[in-house]
Amino acid sequence: MIEQCLRRYKDDGINREEDLKKTLVAKENWMNLQNMAVTVEKDISVQVKAESDKAKDNLSKFEENLKEYFTLMKKLPFYTYSTGEEVSQQQLKIVQDKIDLFTSELQDF
Repeated sequence: MIEQCLRRYKDDGINREEDLKKTLVAKENWMNLQNMAVTVEKDISVQVKAESDKAKDNLSKFEENLKEYFTLMKKLPFYTYSTGEEVSQQQLKIVQDKIDLFTSELQDF
């Protein structure tokens, strides 16, 4: 479209040849970049898939660890009110520290 407009100026006697040349160079550069992007995408597809699989595996392991801890937490004495307040507070502090650790790990994803 820009190319056509610049050529129209020439038909009207207005010299825009320099702008036309720059536009054609930019157009060629854009086409080359698009071709390079396709090539690069093909070149790195194996590594991208490997990293994707690795991330999925890590996330699955994290989720499994979280589920196991939740199950374990239900078995702690404070969960069934079988401890006093002081012991429960100590155990809750330990649980909170573990939750903080999980939260920190989650930030890595």
